[in-house]
Amino acid sequence: AHMQVLHGTLYTRTHVDVDSVAKTKAVEAVLEAKEELKDLIDIQVVAFAQSGFFVDLESESLIRKSLDMGCDLVGGVDPATRENNVEGSLDLCFKLAKEYDVDIDYHIHDIGTVGVYSINRLAQKTIENGYKGRVTTSHAWCFADAPSEWLDEAIPLYKDS
Repeated sequence: AHMQVLHGTLYTRTHVDVDSVAKTKAVEAVLEAKEELKDLIDIQVVAFAQSGFFVDLESESLIRKSLDMGCDLVGGVDPATRENNVEGSLDLCFKLAKEYDVDIDYHIHDIGTVGVYSINRLAQKTIENGYKGRVTTSHAWCFADAPSEWLDEAIPLYKDS
């Protein structure tokens, strides 16, 4: 964060892995750094279910603990390929976000139509949950290789979410 400040960055967001291996140790350290640097830079901390909500069964309770500790957002990863449960993963993420009144930052690494489908469902659930303007998709590699007709249909949905 000090290097970011030296280069003029005033705001940053970091994803902190929370899983049954790391537990909340990294969250504790990052939140401590956030507090120490609060007069220099605004740091948003994402409680990030790196291993997946349904792959690592401790994820939900550890994400809750991280949000209780002061994380600013909740994040998930690849609901189709990592989780193999698009609906369940997205629903749980929105449930946590709404319960703690925090925003969402979701990593979608999936390529092609699988990635577009996941982002489409994320956008639809954003609208359904009244979370317009509160959800970010990180990476979105699928936009590089998805069929253009899929993107032509998807972009208006993204604008609405």
